[in-house]
Amino acid sequence: MFSWAKWGVFALLSVQFCYAQDIVYRGLGVYRDAYHTELLQAILDHSQPGVYQAKRYPLSIPHQRAFEFLTAQTDIDITIGYATQERVDLYQAIQIPIMKGLSGWRVVLVHNDNINKFRDINSLNQLKVYKPGMFHTWTDNKILEYNGIEPIKGTNLVGLFLMLHKQRFDYFPMSILEAAREAELYKKEYQLSIAVDPHLLLTYPVCFYFYVAKNNNELARTLTQGFEKIIANGQFDTIFAKHHRDILKQFLTGNRKIIRLQNPLLPPSVPLDRPELWLHYQYSDSRPTTLY
Repeated sequence: MFSWAKWGVFALLSVQFCYAQDIVYRGLGVYRDAYHTELLQAILDHSQPGVYQAKRYPLSIPHQRAFEFLTAQTDIDITIGYATQERVDLYQAIQIPIMKGLSGWRVVLVHNDNINKFRDINSLNQLKVYKPGMFHTWTDNKILEYNGIEPIKGTNLVGLFLMLHKQRFDYFPMSILEAAREAELYKKEYQLSIAVDPHLLLTYPVCFYFYVAKNNNELARTLTQGFEKIIANGQFDTIFAKHHRDILKQFLTGNRKIIRLQNPLLPPSVPLDRPELWLHYQYSDSRPTTLY
């Protein structure tokens, strides 16, 4: 039997879907943005169901250009970026770490001949003896230097992999999100003798935020309210695990030793006092260790 009531509900939902407002974000690249899109959509749906549709900005543009679009409120509504005091001052940050600090976990690439070079490294002072290679514009250079590690800087990413192959430096720290994939890619492409070190994890507090324009209070409220809701009901953890489970199993289980560094660039507003927002490392003997 036909029901006008059911039809009305269906029609209302259809109208909401058809006329949902696009919220366009500038993400961190093709390998990461499936997670960002799903996370952002869940946040929007929990704040104002049916009102917004999360979409990734389709063009490749420099990060600073994305922030300029944000300020002008043209093309981009949200930019994902590191939490720095400068950005917190210039834009409105949703002060919840969208990656749970995962981007601050580093493994190191080494030459095949040096696969056990760091087996007996147990402290930062021991690590300082060795030279890492780093891309010259990466923020990580400042973090390493602050902790007494002097990187050898290169202006070409391919060149850095070639330098590691030629043993011009001792190791190449890379995010666990990228290290294995990048190592395999360059090994095949250039027949390099490089591998992922099996012994160490470097870690320092890193936080990625959603940023909106300084005066975009409505969107900031929507994101904050929705984010807190999916934290409370567990959906944040579910989405995070769905997209990062394989990486966590590959690198954050076992007996890798952790070298902890300080991050002088981290704003004091970063919520390090909320353990539910951060990744936890699980040792092989089942002793939980907090991220920072």
